[in-house]
Amino acid sequence: MRREEIVNKEAVIKALESGQIFSYGLDANVMGNISIEDPYLKLPNVIITGHNASTTDKTIENTFNMAISNIQSFLNGNPKRLINKNF
Repeated sequence: MRREEIVNKEAVIKALESGQIFSYGLDANVMGNISIEDPYLKLPNVIITGHNASTTDKTIENTFNMAISNIQSFLNGNPKRLINKNF
């Protein structure tokens, strides 16, 4: 389930405008296709970031190492993480 299906956007905006919520941050991936008219873009206490939670040096290294391990296992006839084992 996506956040926009859980969060009551109108209630969040009202709470931000009234000061009940001081600030609100979300990543752009959650927003989907955001309109230039979106109320979030008009509020000074909203921060929208790019979807980059997994782009740290360590996660990039881990992803690379996992890919190498998967390729080596496949080439050795013992593939890992198969989605369709009948393929």
